[in-house]
Amino acid sequence: MKDAQKFVGLDACKDTIAVAIADSGRGEPRFHNTMKIYKFTGGYI
Repeated sequence: MKDAQKFVGLDACKDTIAVAIADSGRGEPRFHNTMKIYKFTGGYI
């Protein structure tokens, strides 16, 4: 089985986190997704 190496970049802002993924080598990184940050003010979920 061939091993695969990926690099993950995260850009955290106030309300979101953007995710990018790049393969090993000189390839161009690609945008994967943006996640919304939810803030909890205490208590149980």
